[in-house]
Amino acid sequence: HTMLAHVDPIRDISFCPFDSKFASCGDDGLIKVWDFEQYKCDCIMQGHGTDVKCLDWHPYKGVIVSGSKDCQQPIMLWDPRTSSALCTVHIHKNAVMSIKWNASGNLFASASKDKTIKVFDIRSMKELQTFRGHKK
Repeated sequence: HTMLAHVDPIRDISFCPFDSKFASCGDDGLIKVWDFEQYKCDCIMQGHGTDVKCLDWHPYKGVIVSGSKDCQQPIMLWDPRTSSALCTVHIHKNAVMSIKWNASGNLFASASKDKTIKVFDIRSMKELQTFRGHKK
């Protein structure tokens, strides 16, 4: 079977750790959740103003974190059950190119074109650390 996932380049995918679903994101600014057993799109989430570059499904909660080229909405947390944005996190000054939860799901790390990696604590909603050093 073949389905149209996104109309622009697809940048990242992440499997749901406890269900037969995965999420995809792309340069069309959309995040889509797919049920690969029922062969259908479960939901479409939109909130970033432009390209969504990366996403990661929380290791045990039904929450997705995404990173974008959009400086107004750089990192967003989503609830795919309601197709809604939970919050926006402003910790980078340029496009977020990669984002990952840690194994316990209380932190995520994000890498940006601003040449930093940031570690963010979701419980306190605070940035814990910044790593600098990549020049290009």
